[in-house]
Amino acid sequence: MKQYEVCIVQNISVILSLDVTMYYKQVKNLTSLGIDQGPATSSFKESGGNVDVRLYGDPSQADNRDPGVYIGNFTTTVNGAWADVRGIEVNLKSRFRWINFDLGYTVSYLATGRYHNSKLFKPSVISGLPLADNTYAGANNTDGGGIGVDDALWNPHNSALLKLTIISPPEFGPEFAGFYPFEDWTISSSTRWVQGSEFTWYAPDYQGVKLPNNMRWEDRWNTNMTLSRRVRLYGDLSMKLFIQVTNLFNQQHLRMLAEGSSALDNYMLDGILPYQATTKEPTVWNWYTNQPRQIYFGTTIEF
Repeated sequence: MKQYEVCIVQNISVILSLDVTMYYKQVKNLTSLGIDQGPATSSFKESGGNVDVRLYGDPSQADNRDPGVYIGNFTTTVNGAWADVRGIEVNLKSRFRWINFDLGYTVSYLATGRYHNSKLFKPSVISGLPLADNTYAGANNTDGGGIGVDDALWNPHNSALLKLTIISPPEFGPEFAGFYPFEDWTISSSTRWVQGSEFTWYAPDYQGVKLPNNMRWEDRWNTNMTLSRRVRLYGDLSMKLFIQVTNLFNQQHLRMLAEGSSALDNYMLDGILPYQATTKEPTVWNWYTNQPRQIYFGTTIEF
């Protein structure tokens, strides 16, 4: 992998810090298309699928199949994909005492593709010649939209992350018998926005000029929050109580449907989400890429 970065950091009146980073990454010998960017719960550019090759054996060899009739095969993953990603990251961070924010914005451009054989044929033990010609899968920079996450063209992917932290100081608020109920509280949150991916879709009866990446999938939002309080026990010994909430507003990230599929046509034309073809049962368990709201309670002892 080749990676280059140029970074500029500027302090603003001591209370703010501005960080601008430009980067370029070039990678090859990947086992999947694309590059993961961001955590799994809100990744805005997921991997575009495995890079697989199908190996075919000799039909004259015994392999529990019908000799001379069926060519047995198996599939394995190989290092045969490449990716180029470049972008700019801008971060503005405050340095106040009790209330602080951290705002980041990223725009990136990603191209990815494959360069490998998708089918390999073993030479015959009788003639010594290959059973058939190997099939080359690349070089290309698109999967034809079948997966919907890698790009045939360079196009921007935008995301932003806002972190907020509020801390109450010691002995803050009213006192009750030497106890300050509002002191040593910390509330922090992180909100991520991810612009939806571009994709290509036209109605089945459309007859005009078709340009790639004419549509954009839904944006993704996700907010996590933590509320904690430190209780001083004795000397430097203290107990910390906390509540963590992931996906605070219970937002749902609809899975990108495969381009060219009937599922995408049904959704774009009639708003119908995928269902099981035989039973017609909605496949709700596979509609979304993120988890629903989850709440965790915990405590730690610090000294």
